[in-house]
Amino acid sequence: MLIVQNKKSPYVYERLKKAVQYHFNIEEYTEFHEQRITNRYRQDIEVDLISEYSKSAFVFKLITSNQQYELAPSLKKQEALIRQLTSITEKVELGVNTSGDIERLINHDEIKEKWNLLSPKLKRTHQGVLAHGYLDAIAEKIADKKRFIADLKQYRLFGMLFNSLLRIPFDDKTTQTRLRTFNNIIHCLPVSILEQLTLVSEDVVTSQLTYAVTGTLQPIDDDTKSRIEKYLKYYEAGEEAVYLESYTGNYVINKYTAWTKSAYISITLSNGRGYRRYMQFTLEKQDL
Repeated sequence: MLIVQNKKSPYVYERLKKAVQYHFNIEEYTEFHEQRITNRYRQDIEVDLISEYSKSAFVFKLITSNQQYELAPSLKKQEALIRQLTSITEKVELGVNTSGDIERLINHDEIKEKWNLLSPKLKRTHQGVLAHGYLDAIAEKIADKKRFIADLKQYRLFGMLFNSLLRIPFDDKTTQTRLRTFNNIIHCLPVSILEQLTLVSEDVVTSQLTYAVTGTLQPIDDDTKSRIEKYLKYYEAGEEAVYLESYTGNYVINKYTAWTKSAYISITLSNGRGYRRYMQFTLEKQDL
């Protein structure tokens, strides 16, 4: 049995002398029979634990920069819009609780003001009912603090850094489970995965703990299922139910500071009739 030695208790974030730099990558593709549409996104994230806003929680300042996109030809014309939307969350201040989960967006008013300045410019540039409806939906989400925080927890934003990692098990016989919802994964529709995290190794030299991540697909509600079936039928990929083909990942975390060294999550969904959806998220701490 593997049991972590000399672990810190309580397990909380340690404030470091300087901000931590990460590289964050997303690779995704959608496949219909022999046709594959692939997109890649890269950015740097600077993360700094700046204070405690209460006795039991922490304030992190995050700054994203150096965004790079490799988009499929069908999305290339949307790159300017993607960059402008990404700029909304270039600077955020998050309140993270003792479980390691995001519970507050401290600079929400600042972000709303930024959106209110950007939105009219976007509507002048992107005309039409569909474009304006899309932008209005974003405005509603930003205005709704609870919904916006839920979005920030997505793996495509800051969920690789903060997702209850302060409640990880310290032996290999205990498994942590947590529900993760992937929004917009199938034609703007969500699926939920019940993750299991299991300790697999301890490096006594670097004080790093490695956890394996697996997952199971949770039942999809009837309305979402019906909309997915119509989407697949439109692309002549059958109407068979989507299933989880694979779900793998790992986390490497410092057992004393609670900071993430690296993280990797990949998900593949399929219906066995020519449709496949793949997403991969990679986070890597940079040693400067």
